[in-house]
Amino acid sequence: MDQAVAKDSRELASSLWRGGLFRIGKHFPAWTVAEPEFHDAAVVFVMANGAQAVRVRVEGHDAPGTADETGPNLRVVTLDDGGAPDVANALAKAIVAVDRAGRAMAPPPYKQPVDGSWRELFIADTCNLKCSFCCEAVRIGRGSMMEWSVLEQTLHRYAESGVKVVQFMGGEPSLHPRFADALRLSRQLGMRNYAITNLLQWRKPAFAEEVGPLLDELMISMHAVGEQAGESVTGRRTWWDHFQVAVENARTTLACRVYGATVLSKHNVGDLERIAETLVSLGARKWVMGNSVPINEAPLNSLEINLELADQRAEMGRFRELHAWTAERGCEMVFFCMPDCVLSPELWPASHDRMLHDQDLLGTAAKDDVTFWSRTDFQEETVRNVALGRRYSEGCDGCVRKGTCGGYFQEYLDARGGDALRPMAELPVIPSYEQPRFSAVHAFQRALRVPGTAYELAPTELDGRALRSDVMRHGARVGSITATPGAEPDARTIVRFDGDVPSDARQHARDLEAGPLAWPSRIDERPMMVVGSGVPRSGTSWLTRTAHGLLRASGATVHGGGSANGQAVDDFPSNAPGDEHARRLDEFVRSHAAAPSSTHCVKTHYDVGHVVAEHPRGRMLYIYRDPRDVLASTFHYAFAGPASGHFAALEPAAAFERLLHEVVPVLRASLEAASADSLPQTTLLVRYDDLVERPEGEIRRLARHLGVHLPTGFDAAAAQRYRFERETGRARGVEERGSYWRSGLIGAWRDALPASFHAPLEAALPDADALLAALDARRVERDARVSPVRQVSERVDA
Repeated sequence: MDQAVAKDSRELASSLWRGGLFRIGKHFPAWTVAEPEFHDAAVVFVMANGAQAVRVRVEGHDAPGTADETGPNLRVVTLDDGGAPDVANALAKAIVAVDRAGRAMAPPPYKQPVDGSWRELFIADTCNLKCSFCCEAVRIGRGSMMEWSVLEQTLHRYAESGVKVVQFMGGEPSLHPRFADALRLSRQLGMRNYAITNLLQWRKPAFAEEVGPLLDELMISMHAVGEQAGESVTGRRTWWDHFQVAVENARTTLACRVYGATVLSKHNVGDLERIAETLVSLGARKWVMGNSVPINEAPLNSLEINLELADQRAEMGRFRELHAWTAERGCEMVFFCMPDCVLSPELWPASHDRMLHDQDLLGTAAKDDVTFWSRTDFQEETVRNVALGRRYSEGCDGCVRKGTCGGYFQEYLDARGGDALRPMAELPVIPSYEQPRFSAVHAFQRALRVPGTAYELAPTELDGRALRSDVMRHGARVGSITATPGAEPDARTIVRFDGDVPSDARQHARDLEAGPLAWPSRIDERPMMVVGSGVPRSGTSWLTRTAHGLLRASGATVHGGGSANGQAVDDFPSNAPGDEHARRLDEFVRSHAAAPSSTHCVKTHYDVGHVVAEHPRGRMLYIYRDPRDVLASTFHYAFAGPASGHFAALEPAAAFERLLHEVVPVLRASLEAASADSLPQTTLLVRYDDLVERPEGEIRRLARHLGVHLPTGFDAAAAQRYRFERETGRARGVEERGSYWRSGLIGAWRDALPASFHAPLEAALPDADALLAALDARRVERDARVSPVRQVSERVDA
């Protein structure tokens, strides 16, 4: 390292430390590596053990004098061996090993350490799995546990020295018999706790209920899906069954920050989406995916499951999709130990090795709260190898990225051969790309989890532009939490509390205000005309109100008309061409097309093929339903419901006969027009059955048709708001005499009508199934025309 660079001793210390120097402490449990001292162009590292203190100076390669150890870029001079020359020698060799590995080159910007730090505490040299890639297989095979007296004393010492975060590690730390006590004590002493676990202990309900509420942060290792892959990777035949139980218990007991870790291998490369879904469902905020290469004492048989570099390059398209998919759900995907010459350039900003900041990976607290000068307390172990740091292949020599990329280990190429690593002659330009913002729905739901209390949160629903969850206690609503986007695109979210909201939920909800989140938006913000159509009693009002709500949620200025039903849409209820309603609707559409001022949502029963076919910014929505159900609901509405005066003085049988005579021709004509080739391309066909039973999928289709971008989770929130139960205030299948809505059931016309009405109905509509099949075919054909880009988006989002 030239003299100019060596003058910045802080950068040198930062680079050495992050390059692995802090690991020297694992070999000398009684010694502590102190924070470095800075002296002009040099940096002094100190290791202390009571009254003993080893001091070594690190300086530029060109500094005068004699060095004890010399690396390619720097030199080490022992100032004081503290009466322990072996320790001093090991420290000097470790510094040179880091330099030789290239990790002392191109140091990152220095950040002044702040009060407090992060400590790793290895409390269990044992594990309930035998993962083939484990880098600690030798140590954890001893099966020992840290004695409680030592553990207790260590935690007190940490607290007294100002430690902010203590990380419990193993092996599997949750196997320690006093794991829960250690978590409690760390909190009592004012420290946040953090653990890395394979989660298997959570399969025990009592353990999950006790430990879940005690954790502040948890990293879950998940490296497989399914019984066969699970046994191959973990060495335990029952792993998959136990892990699934553990996940369900964790879902209901964890209230902490969750992270995920996956070691990439041949066994799991095809199941990464399922692994991502599992971790996201647990509220994971980061997902670290790394290579299954040998590191330290990992068994060399890990090479048998290693995903070779050529195969990794072939998967980069999927990795990019996964990165975007997880990011929108509030989970940052980080790539660990993947060489830059293999990792897709678009993903370089997501490389942990480029970040060069281990605490960023773990996210144990805000960046300014934790210093990188971390120290480690291990159980007793002998020195095995002080030449720490990554071991690069000869293929990396001369590469301009050697100092900061995720270098592979020499064992890989010794075993595989080949020229998989490709040196870069010029420093590559990092591509600029926009990190997908977290979906506000996922952030909202993740922040408000309050397991282990008497409180429950109702499902999140979309309320105008806001997200809202009712707070329940013993089955009764006691309050609510609402999140609203800021007025500007990048403004912070506004969180409001109403009524009785538990303190944990209030605290977690503040995470929503930390930065901008992804909310619904419009692809084209120009005013448009949306017309919801269908025969009466098919769900036309319901569909149009839902469209109106999606447009409002996207920030569109939507004109709110009025109707007898209190709908926020313009209502033109005609089903007869040429009448007053039809004339007014035609005039309304033409005037809007000539001078659009705001977006309108219109409900009508007028001819679907005519209303907006020529409107430049028009969108038609047509909802259809089994015509026999339509007639059953119409009879309910016109004979016994809100319009009961329509068939006044008629007996039920006579009223039904008249209804068939008047309605069936109009009903058939409308359904046939909707399935015809002449149906305008601006029309979206929606089946009532799907809106009732699969609302999230229909809302995604509806949003695409309206040009509304729905970040993930908003389809479920909108479905929650516009579901039958929410609109009517009662459960499906429960009828209320005089209601505008009937039962919300599908195919219930036989039960809804007297048996004597069945034969006349089937005689009037013998082709009911054929009419439905024609509409279904037209809907499928229309959906198949969706552009490939949208199909990919839908597949990833589904």
